[in-house]
Amino acid sequence: MALTSVLGCEKTYVIQFAEHREHPHVHIHIVPRMKCQPANRRSVRVFAYLGVSQEECVSEGHMNEIATKVRAELARRE
Repeated sequence: MALTSVLGCEKTYVIQFAEHREHPHVHIHIVPRMKCQPANRRSVRVFAYLGVSQEECVSEGHMNEIATKVRAELARRE
């Protein structure tokens, strides 16, 4: 998978939501599970990362770098 190639993650969680009445579309989250990720942040507990401080978050610039690398990896595999 491209995310594994770019980030070196051990697993990839694919999470899908589609039940909110005001949002009749599907949301799919693809979340890397890193090798060093603590047990208390694995599986459904990965959503605990949504409440971390700004200092603990991945910067927008770094997110954009990751997205660019994943896009390039996907294009390479076509």
